[in-house]
Amino acid sequence: MAREISKEEAKQVLMKAEEDGLVHCSSNHKGDKMFICNCCGCHCKALAFITKHDQPGLIAQSNYYATVDADTCEGCETCTDRCQVDAIQMKDEVASITHDRCIGCGLCVSTCPTGSISMIHKQPDSLSHIFADDNDLIQARAKDTGKAFPFT
Repeated sequence: MAREISKEEAKQVLMKAEEDGLVHCSSNHKGDKMFICNCCGCHCKALAFITKHDQPGLIAQSNYYATVDADTCEGCETCTDRCQVDAIQMKDEVASITHDRCIGCGLCVSTCPTGSISMIHKQPDSLSHIFADDNDLIQARAKDTGKAFPFT
């Protein structure tokens, strides 16, 4: 079902996924990634699940969130169409982002025709933890759930 691809081919796949409005998802750790998923809210069960909650940005944590420059926003609604988690609404013909809903994917930024949306790095005390590798991530999840690792 999978095959190894070159960095160039991977970049092309990611660019196409971005064009198509898919959210890039990978495991939350430093170093090489085992996978990168490209998801939409209508077919990806994980993305659909978090979107049902009032605050998907707290479930799918990112160290970034989107923000709008109201002075340059022309109200074209391109961003509202691209947002997979319904974090963007129009208020007085200007895009407005609900930060508790924003998962920091950047889909709104990449197609804003006026460049009115940008990504902001969260404050250090609110940053999500980045694990050293998959093992550290699994250990932390096991500890949070009270399960021993390796699982028996």
